[in-house]
Amino acid sequence: ATLSSTVHDLQQQLAQSKDALSEQQVKMDQLTQHLETLQSTALKRPAERENGMSPSPRSLRNQDAENGITYYEVDAQNTEVLQCRMQAANEELVHLREELKEVGERSKALEERYKQEKERWRGEAQELADKIRQCITASRQDQERIGQLEREIGATRQVATDSEGHLSAAQEELLAFSEELANLYHHVCVCNNLTPSRVTLDYYREGAQAGRMHKHSQQHHFRGSLRRHRRSGEVLDLGSGGSGDASSSCGSCPGDPTNVRNLVAVIRCQIKHLQ
Repeated sequence: ATLSSTVHDLQQQLAQSKDALSEQQVKMDQLTQHLETLQSTALKRPAERENGMSPSPRSLRNQDAENGITYYEVDAQNTEVLQCRMQAANEELVHLREELKEVGERSKALEERYKQEKERWRGEAQELADKIRQCITASRQDQERIGQLEREIGATRQVATDSEGHLSAAQEELLAFSEELANLYHHVCVCNNLTPSRVTLDYYREGAQAGRMHKHSQQHHFRGSLRRHRRSGEVLDLGSGGSGDASSSCGSCPGDPTNVRNLVAVIRCQIKHLQ
């Protein structure tokens, strides 16, 4: 905007200078014509006087004196008057030529400045256009990169969803296997006339929902029985407590790898105790 206003001002100043130059040129032409007219008149007047075409100023004054008229008359066609007029015209012509020269120099300077500003404006406009093209190219690349990242994120989410589904299925299978081991433990206890753990009996009597509701108490009982059986070497309560802990630990967050690892550890303990 600043460059445009500067160029516009320079154009206006240049136009004004050209108008002033034209006016001075017209004035100079008029003065030249007037000077030529005065010069031709000054050359013709002495010839007319020599040929007696006009009375002399002295005869006119004598005739007026005889008539009783006394006055002074200035001869406009006198050589001195014409020379004064020519000198004044020459001085004005010189002054106009100086003004014309000054206006011409000013007009030339304005034209040079206008050209420089125009070239500068073109250079800055080209630089801005290049920057705009670079920004557009960078924006397109960023958009392409964003689209690629969005596609990668979508693929990662799909893989995570599939993995979560596989973990949930594995957890369900491990939970079912743990319950089968608990049933097997109960059957072995019945066949061998052994008393199963009360936690296991409560779990099967109240169902899986009751086992989940008593999660905290079962885990506490399981930790206590685990310490007792490590001291005494018995394995029955550990196996049954493991099944109760597995049932309660896997019901809160399906697809959690921690639950799957816990179920695998419990199943290993159950298999070890059943052996």
